[in-house]
Amino acid sequence: MSKLSQLSWIARSIFFDEKIKEFIVLNPEATIINVGCGLDTTFDRVDNGKIQWIDLDLPDSIALRKNYISETNRRKFISISVFDTDWYRNLEIADNIMILIAGVLYYFDEAEVKKLFSDFHTYIPGAEVVLDYASKKGIKIANKKVIDKGGMDKSAYLKWGIDNIFEIGKWDDSIRVKSNMPMFREHKKNYPLIKRIGMNISDTIKIMSLVHIKIN
Repeated sequence: MSKLSQLSWIARSIFFDEKIKEFIVLNPEATIINVGCGLDTTFDRVDNGKIQWIDLDLPDSIALRKNYISETNRRKFISISVFDTDWYRNLEIADNIMILIAGVLYYFDEAEVKKLFSDFHTYIPGAEVVLDYASKKGIKIANKKVIDKGGMDKSAYLKWGIDNIFEIGKWDDSIRVKSNMPMFREHKKNYPLIKRIGMNISDTIKIMSLVHIKIN
């Protein structure tokens, strides 16, 4: 993995953590749903002792997760695809929900992403969503520099890219962008010039960005 890719994971984690902390200050007993959780440990960094946390991923990922991380009264696992609407029926709450989607939506086409947001509006209106995304050019660069260079099969290619994130408001009137920024905007000053050059290029062509959305 390139140094820039490593830094992007750190920048994304910081952004997600800050958004969660802001949300649970206002909603101390909120429910946070971590989509595509893998072996993620965000809960351990942000837990206020009151939130409910749901880690959601495909069955094989959840099975692996259970080898290292245990469920508790406030930390539950759901073994299902986020596109399968059955998981909404397992929720015991209807408000104060934040959904985290890190490194997931790139792998699906726009029609699937649109359907997912439509489902959010149908089943959990009022939820807030924090996610990362790429521009269309960013998707092409990532496939060439990460997937091809890493020797992975083309089935791992990223698909969904969007140049202007505010266009998702046209998908449905219920979708509103609360905040948006390129991946490295808050972190470039902390690194030497050579790394800042790479970060500036990445941010300029929007290889990766971060967004906070409200589903009304």
